[in-house]
Amino acid sequence: MGKNTVINGMKKLFIDLIDMGKFYDAKKLFYEIPVEKERLDFLVTLTCETNSVGIYTFIVRLLLEHETSELHTYAAVILKLSLWEGAYTSALSHARRAVELSPGDLIHKEYLLSYSGMPDCIFEKKEAIELAKQVLTTKPSSDAAREALEWATKKRTLGH
Repeated sequence: MGKNTVINGMKKLFIDLIDMGKFYDAKKLFYEIPVEKERLDFLVTLTCETNSVGIYTFIVRLLLEHETSELHTYAAVILKLSLWEGAYTSALSHARRAVELSPGDLIHKEYLLSYSGMPDCIFEKKEAIELAKQVLTTKPSSDAAREALEWATKKRTLGH
């Protein structure tokens, strides 16, 4: 059996478990994925394929058991990908919480900065400027910080 066949079977079983409300079993299956990046990729793929709110609910259940910046980032990514009304605002809230939980982690700060300039998003320019400056102090090559700073300091012209 090939790796893709195993992954496809795992995705189907995972969604079935979530749909049946068997979060404990879904959690066991989820943590069989050994690498954190692969777990996030797994959730992203499922969200793109199904747009199921159950995936977000699963992450929230994990957060209720043990709140971590990584799980908040998972939730933010899933919400940002979804087509649900108001998802960007909720995603931004999760991204902010990830930074609160791990204030020294540049990855979470750079991810939060990815919300700057997004349409219909409530990310404030002042917050983007402060966060971008923090990131650039530690990582002067950060594209996310430079782009956020550019967005936040750009003057609006009439009609735009």
